[in-house]
Amino acid sequence: MSRPTSKLTGRASKGFGAATDNLRHCESLIARRIGLTSVLSGTFNVALDAPFHVQPDAALSALEYNGWEVILLQRCTIFGRAAAITRPHTHEVKPKDGELYFGHGLAYIELMAPFDVARTFGIAIGDEVEVEILGDEAWWATARDAGWGPRRASGAR
Repeated sequence: MSRPTSKLTGRASKGFGAATDNLRHCESLIARRIGLTSVLSGTFNVALDAPFHVQPDAALSALEYNGWEVILLQRCTIFGRAAAITRPHTHEVKPKDGELYFGHGLAYIELMAPFDVARTFGIAIGDEVEVEILGDEAWWATARDAGWGPRRASGAR
């Protein structure tokens, strides 16, 4: 029997534009760690309706990434297709008073996938999206094996 999933809701958002360059050198490692065949450069960004702490299925060490941040990785699906939530650990903590902070914070996630999320599903900035998390191995296997054609829910925009 499949474990029920949880859902994160929010709106497609424009990021800082840094993920493509920052993550390029570790894309294959991200894919292997999370169990995907590959991931494309860049991230699909979602401004969440509520704060969310990543519950990592895997991670990249600071040495593997940039020397000072750990990248938390959590399995997820969007429209039934497998992807990975990627978040630096520094985005999980609240900065101390007066401390500079460059992260998105807890109410924001960045997805990496073996396909272009926005183009595949016709998602524009500001569109509502739903991301599923915390499924079991059967859920993950089904999502990884999903066909490549767009499967956007009707009326979802």
